[in-house]
Amino acid sequence: MSTRPDPESTSADHSDSSTLVVDIHVLACDHGDTILLHLPGNVWILIDCNLPKAGGIRDRFFEFVKSNEIERLDYVVQTHPDLDHFDGMTEVLTYFTSKKRSVGYWCDGGVNPQQIQALVFPDSITKKRYAALHRTVDEFLGAGTFDYHELKEGHQPVYPKEYKGQVELYPIAPNAQRNRTIQRGNAARMAENPAAKLASNELSVVLVLHVQGGDEYCNILLAADADKEATDLALKAWKAEAEELNCDAGFDAIKIPHHGSGEEDSYSPDLCRVRREDVDNTAAVVSAGRREGLPSGRVLSDYLDEGWTILITTTRHAPGAFDRPMELADRGEGREITFMRHDIRVTWSPDEGLEWGPPEAVIGHDDYLADYDEWP
Repeated sequence: MSTRPDPESTSADHSDSSTLVVDIHVLACDHGDTILLHLPGNVWILIDCNLPKAGGIRDRFFEFVKSNEIERLDYVVQTHPDLDHFDGMTEVLTYFTSKKRSVGYWCDGGVNPQQIQALVFPDSITKKRYAALHRTVDEFLGAGTFDYHELKEGHQPVYPKEYKGQVELYPIAPNAQRNRTIQRGNAARMAENPAAKLASNELSVVLVLHVQGGDEYCNILLAADADKEATDLALKAWKAEAEELNCDAGFDAIKIPHHGSGEEDSYSPDLCRVRREDVDNTAAVVSAGRREGLPSGRVLSDYLDEGWTILITTTRHAPGAFDRPMELADRGEGREITFMRHDIRVTWSPDEGLEWGPPEAVIGHDDYLADYDEWP
């Protein structure tokens, strides 16, 4: 991958649409995000990871890496400093910087790791893991093992070499001005109350993958855990970018923010309405574990009403156990439910359009009604 070159630079025009296949792998990792993009030119990008050892989740990730013969991560993106988005990242960097493997860039939203460590984390375990991760990152950056790239709204997109104008990853959040205000406000609140728990979701990097093949194109939104205000600002930024690209600002696929949370300050109802209406198939993906209330029934219902196909990495009442039954004790029913996890793959090409799987990950209005809170 490269940052966008100067305007006078040129690149090859890959008119053969077979070279423009993009794959988005949203791996089942319990409650958290582990996303791998496979772009033309055999470019791999890791966006966050939640890779605890428990349940074999970390082992399954490295099995995926080996089975797909991934020897290089061109970009490793940490969208925001929540443990369920960086657990195991130190081990990933260590693996990909050993033997003949490599990492191209470490990316984040321009946060100050020392300030984040001091202000955000309420527990020592998360703080220690975050500190260990950034010691590792600093060591590799200092040794020139890989480079650093900042992702913020208004910054130039990145793209696979020789695919300029055809496959580009646009940062549309965080908003730099809001970011500064948030971090200054965090410092002031911490000075007043050292025990305060300060949220980090509003710092999330939000990305749009735009792929253009001849007259066909797609837009895929990767929204991390962006809160409502960040999401709304990101949609505004993307609308302006789409006008420059002369394309519809609607999305073919969305990774729904914050594991499908319906909390008032987290959920943006406008997002489900930004759906491309000139295509037959659109998909909304939820990375969810076994936490009650996630995803929210309200969120699922809104997306279904707008015509999206919803895929969830962990579905409930599936034909087979995820790990072990979990009792929904607070419902007073003494029921047990089972979980089935799914590694979701979303593929787009100019010839075939959007495809997704597996079908077992799809839910609709008639599925699992009793198992998602707030379902109408």
